[in-house]
Amino acid sequence: MNLTGYEWSVMGYSLLIAGSATVLAILPALLAGQLFARHTFPGKALLETLLMMPLVVPPVVIGYGLLILFGRNTSLGTWLHGIGIPILFAPAGMILASAIVAFPLIFRSMRAALEQTDPHLEHHARTLGCNRLRAWTDVTLPLAWPGLVSGILLGFARALGEFGATRMVATNLPGQRTLALEIFHQFEVPGSDLGAVAGLVLLSVFLSGILLFTGDHLTRAWKRRQS
Repeated sequence: MNLTGYEWSVMGYSLLIAGSATVLAILPALLAGQLFARHTFPGKALLETLLMMPLVVPPVVIGYGLLILFGRNTSLGTWLHGIGIPILFAPAGMILASAIVAFPLIFRSMRAALEQTDPHLEHHARTLGCNRLRAWTDVTLPLAWPGLVSGILLGFARALGEFGATRMVATNLPGQRTLALEIFHQFEVPGSDLGAVAGLVLLSVFLSGILLFTGDHLTRAWKRRQS
């Protein structure tokens, strides 16, 4: 696999976009996972369905929604562009789109991990003087950590492979294409080096495989620990 400097830069840009998207999705997924793992409230099933929708709807639908929400003819889009934070056809839009499609995987894994922890341990920690936040961070999170990390890796892998939603909001400028977008672009351009395209495909498969293997290994280790 003999890649050029530009192709390695595409990989670096892809990792940057996917990493930023994963970081953006972690806190909402963690808070939502805690809410669903520990509480019952009216409309819980409906809200969960809405949160999981990005997992099943076509990614281009998500991209189209971002176009409608952040378009230059909307108040929100105009305001964000005015303060120097353009969403559409900018890295921010690619990060947001990738975060949305990655969120359900991270949320589902975090919820499952938190559901497997004993809430009574938090209560015991609070009786020993810990406040609610410290009991959660010092007791619950360490117990659920392997499951949480597994969810983060799955979300990162999903963000790394995202194409449909980011295609709707991304630029087509060199140096601002992810692996998926670059592969698509190379197939569109007549006379492209198919050998280089094959290298990008193999690189994408390799990275995704490593992430999935690591996430699965952590999940198995966590389940053995719980049994």
